[in-house]
Amino acid sequence: MDSSVDKYGAWSIVGDNILVHAIDSHITEFLPQDEIDDLTAFIDQVFTVNHINTDGSMVITKETKCADGLIVGHDLAIFPAGAELV
Repeated sequence: MDSSVDKYGAWSIVGDNILVHAIDSHITEFLPQDEIDDLTAFIDQVFTVNHINTDGSMVITKETKCADGLIVGHDLAIFPAGAELV
């Protein structure tokens, strides 16, 4: 799949920026609270779409620089209902 849509039906492709409104509950329902907290840090932020999955979800990456200088990255699939093209 080369494209997806956002919550308003606007087409999105790899390289576009999306504003994350929500994370699908199927992703978080079995995670421990600390991991859920990490993922909710994506909400209300803008990210570049890195990949579009066959289910229409858009993969984004959040990088955080730790106090010790290490960079930690999290990839997350955002489904159309939780994304807005910006």
